[in-house]
Amino acid sequence: MFYALLKNIFKVALWVFFRRIEVRNKNLIPGEGPLLIVSNHPNTLMDPLAIAACIKQEVYFIAKSTLFNSPFNKWLLQKLNLIPVYRREDGVVSADANADTFRQCFTFLNQQGTLLIFPEGTSYNERCLRPLKTGAARIALGTEAQTGFQSGLQLLPVGLNYTDPTRFRGTLFINVGVPIRVADYAEAYTRDPRAAIQALTNEMRSRLEDLLVTIASPEEDKLVERIRAIYKNNLAAEMNLAQRQEDKFVITKAIADSILYFNQQEPARVSHISREIHNYYLTLKKLGLQDKFLNNPPAHASLFQGNLSAALILLLGFPVFVWGLVTNYIPYFIPAKVAHRISEEEEFRAPIMMTTGIFTFGIFYALFIGGVWFWSNSGWGTLVFALSLPVSGLFALQYSYRLRLTRGYLKFLAVFYRRSSLVTAIRQQRQNIIRHLEEAKVIYLEHLAQNSQGSTIEPATKKQV
Repeated sequence: MFYALLKNIFKVALWVFFRRIEVRNKNLIPGEGPLLIVSNHPNTLMDPLAIAACIKQEVYFIAKSTLFNSPFNKWLLQKLNLIPVYRREDGVVSADANADTFRQCFTFLNQQGTLLIFPEGTSYNERCLRPLKTGAARIALGTEAQTGFQSGLQLLPVGLNYTDPTRFRGTLFINVGVPIRVADYAEAYTRDPRAAIQALTNEMRSRLEDLLVTIASPEEDKLVERIRAIYKNNLAAEMNLAQRQEDKFVITKAIADSILYFNQQEPARVSHISREIHNYYLTLKKLGLQDKFLNNPPAHASLFQGNLSAALILLLGFPVFVWGLVTNYIPYFIPAKVAHRISEEEEFRAPIMMTTGIFTFGIFYALFIGGVWFWSNSGWGTLVFALSLPVSGLFALQYSYRLRLTRGYLKFLAVFYRRSSLVTAIRQQRQNIIRHLEEAKVIYLEHLAQNSQGSTIEPATKKQV
């Protein structure tokens, strides 16, 4: 009951916190256990919440033992279905410290339960997959071994892809993989348990890498995002993609995989394109322009209509924006301040902000609604007021985004008409980058055609069924 209540609360919170959550291949999620879910871990407490929200059945979680550091925390975390695991990096651990943890997991899974583990062992706000610990494979194979590999346990890989894990109103693409049948490792486990555990761990890693965009460094991450911004329209048209999160994932993964290839085969090409893009963005920064406006020059015929419609939307929506700002600003402002005060680690800020927001918005909305009911004594009036709070708050967020976008576009127009030759030169700079990207794409596709067995783009572009 307590788990179900919190799950519904956090599902609403996730819907508000993220601008968009998209789940790919949700039909691959088994509707019942025994099921062991493994995932990457870029966003601390947000990750289990996001996965549990997609799973119909009740989920139990493996969590580091240091969270169970007081009687109250122990009671609360057990109510939230957390099972402690003892890690060497958290302090001195005896040889059998996790024996009880493994027994709990074996028993739970053999009772048709669903368990979630993050085999990286810790959380990093990076688009990479760190070395996997063998605990998940040991639990999976140990569970099956107790029943002679007859329990039907499946291991489900799930890839979590955030646009920006630490920011409010980002996006989340949950990429579900094909389940692994643990009983397929029965013969290998009987022959050599240690080798079978490592083989299953390696298979988990391979499956997760197919479900994720993995990038070697923050510098390379920035390059991937800049290439995607400049080149996405070309790739989307060529690959017949739309604007879904899945399509964005396909494009981003293809770019990241191609950079990996060229870093190994032609590092000079990567360096040259990287310098070109750096200089291009440096020019944009000096002029205060954004790349999104440079793809196509403004047409005189549609320019007036576009500016007029944008102005009308901003004008007519301004009263709603002000209402949303007045009624939502304080509960919106507090969570970010609390998150920065509580934690210096950015991986923890998003879940702290979301959890704090549940309380701040709940308290402020209750006070507002109670006050209106007290002063008006009108049920319908209070209901309309209550509904206006979240609606106007979300509208204010969208309005502020549109306002920033309009200001950026007007700035671009000012430069375009006053210094058209400069804009032409910048657009030519952009076209040169696209031409070099096209040349690299041809080479990379030839490589994929010649060596299909080593392809890193196909798993991303083919929808799993």
